[in-house]
Amino acid sequence: MEDKLQLDEALCEAQTKMDINQFDKALPILDKLVKTVEKSEPYKDDEDTEYHSFNEDLEELLYKKFEKPKKDICNISEPISKLYLAYGSALMELKDKEKAKKALLTALHWNPVDPAIHLQLAEWESHYGDKEEVLKCAEEALKWSFHQKNIGNCYYYFGWYMDQIEVHSAALGYYRLCSDWGDGDRKYLSDKETAMLVLNQNTEVPTLMDMETYSIKYNVPLSYNSKIVDFVLEQGNKAASDCDKETAVYFFSILYEMTGSENVKDTLDQLKEELEMETETETDTAISV
Repeated sequence: MEDKLQLDEALCEAQTKMDINQFDKALPILDKLVKTVEKSEPYKDDEDTEYHSFNEDLEELLYKKFEKPKKDICNISEPISKLYLAYGSALMELKDKEKAKKALLTALHWNPVDPAIHLQLAEWESHYGDKEEVLKCAEEALKWSFHQKNIGNCYYYFGWYMDQIEVHSAALGYYRLCSDWGDGDRKYLSDKETAMLVLNQNTEVPTLMDMETYSIKYNVPLSYNSKIVDFVLEQGNKAASDCDKETAVYFFSILYEMTGSENVKDTLDQLKEELEMETETETDTAISV
């Protein structure tokens, strides 16, 4: 537990420096952490068990559901996948492309379903690989995405790909979707840059029907993975029927984030209210005892 706390604290320190673009100062911290992990080799796959470093419960469930691993899965508590993702990202910013790619692939080994890792590999490919690999990485990221920011950040690379093949209207459409869904971690176009693209390329803003046509014609995704929605709904309903309100809230929160459905919101609000009442009852009981 102490080692995990030290890893968490050091990783947080490095990430803070990366957030203000001090990659040269973050790298020594990350390098030391990586060397410590690799020297100790705390977890190694064996004939019975795969060790992974998932970020949250749904990632592990999705991996089991869709990858159907033959071995038992052990989700370790140490954020090793986050460590290698940060390490690879810092190395890439400092132009050490080979070590960066190796670190990102190691991160992917620890967490094969983290969209952020696939997206960072897409970023690497956009600099050092080719456009088809960028598309492939972004598609894999979208396959596992269930948070809005990750879904939106996938759209950035779909837009980048469309721009590379000179389908500028589709590129603009994906960039706008990225701005709607994504977050500040990705370099999607600002409103000013979008306007410049329209002027310079004489590009019209595409309609949703246009985007659907582009998606089919160029075989580039336009929406999140509907299989995740179905699975999350199934898990949420199961938790609710088992009277596990906390777990049900977790799944319905994700479902609402993905779909924006008012029916889902109504269910989520009701579950939150019931959970709050249960918590208050338990607190009152504990006080009386």
